[in-house]
Amino acid sequence: MVSRLRRGPRYLTGFVVEKTLALDNAFLIALIFSIFAVPRIYQHRVLFWGVLGVMVLRAIMIGVGASEADLVARPGQGLEDAWRSPMNNARSLTRNAGAA
Repeated sequence: MVSRLRRGPRYLTGFVVEKTLALDNAFLIALIFSIFAVPRIYQHRVLFWGVLGVMVLRAIMIGVGASEADLVARPGQGLEDAWRSPMNNARSLTRNAGAA
């Protein structure tokens, strides 16, 4: 547990880091638009679909990571077996389901 005296500086540090990263993203977007010479009328559309695509891909990766973590957490399955490959995990689950 973090003491009350240390919460303020930690919050402020996190806030400053997030704002810095947001500003960095703004500069990066402007740089990409200028390098690829995206016309001003298309910039909003490109940005919208780019952000939407990133959100969808992030959700997919979170889902894959959560399913992998769920496989690791299953009793009787070692860590080394769970992380070999998703195909091995699927085969393992199929064999275990048939035995039950």
